[in-house]
Amino acid sequence: MEEILVSVIVPVYKVEKYLSRCVKSIQQQTYGKLEIILVDDGSPDGCPQICDELATQDPRIKVIHKANGGLSDARNVGIRSSTGEYLVFVDSDDDIAPEMIERLYAAVRSNGTKMALCNVLCVDETGLPTGGSDGSPIQNECLSAEQILPRFYREKGLFYIVAWNKLYHRSLLCETTFPAGKWHEDEFVAAQLIWKAGRVACIDYMGYHYVTQRVGSIMSVKNDVRHLDSLEALLIRYRFYQEIGQSELLHETRARVLKALEEYYWGAPSKDSVYDARMKQIRREYGNLTGVPLKEIIRWKIFSISPALEHILLKTLKL
Repeated sequence: MEEILVSVIVPVYKVEKYLSRCVKSIQQQTYGKLEIILVDDGSPDGCPQICDELATQDPRIKVIHKANGGLSDARNVGIRSSTGEYLVFVDSDDDIAPEMIERLYAAVRSNGTKMALCNVLCVDETGLPTGGSDGSPIQNECLSAEQILPRFYREKGLFYIVAWNKLYHRSLLCETTFPAGKWHEDEFVAAQLIWKAGRVACIDYMGYHYVTQRVGSIMSVKNDVRHLDSLEALLIRYRFYQEIGQSELLHETRARVLKALEEYYWGAPSKDSVYDARMKQIRREYGNLTGVPLKEIIRWKIFSISPALEHILLKTLKL
């Protein structure tokens, strides 16, 4: 099988404990024609020096040092600096199995697709499986975008959403970039990328090893207002589904936002004014969505007046 250059983009920030292991797993890929791009996102620890040292040992490694701009910005810089026909993203505290890129590339070639994705092995910081991958939905199959998008809302649907267990043809990322400054950045663009690809080859191979809830990682920071970016991403996804005529996905997308709003207003009072203001903004945006059935509009109007009243009427009148 002819090998075509694949660019592996690794955003780097405050991961000096994990960086060498991550890069080593890329260097040891059975797929040989790689360009490894380490994007030092202004890391304040020893990562910049580690990147430079690794580059002196392997001519495939290219290092970019930049001011801190966040994960999305680092990925976008890596995309612009890449020269491969295909791209892979690896977070610098994770690692990948030896055959991941070879198998993904074989999948796109054999199925004639522009994207392939593989299974994810969830591990702790020592590399031991956590069980988070049990019951994974990823099987050996080639699916249309229409088949994949509903799976976002199934158990472990995140495996279809995340950016880092996939191989992309670079044409998919020419006009779609990760939103700078946002958390949950994958959720802003996943549907658009899959829709643009049209069909996606899926392989039941534990190719990506995801370190769950590392201390100091973005996802381990609780009650941060930036976690609400996921709700903003859902609202953007809702409007995208309207644009492409995927009406059957609208209800489930709205339901996820409404559930979060209900949990917020029924939960303990927040002491964070910034968090409160962001939730009010999301509430307004939800109320302005178009294409909402009359029954749901009535329910939302009541909820906007009084969440308690909405709860009572929902139980008694089954709105």
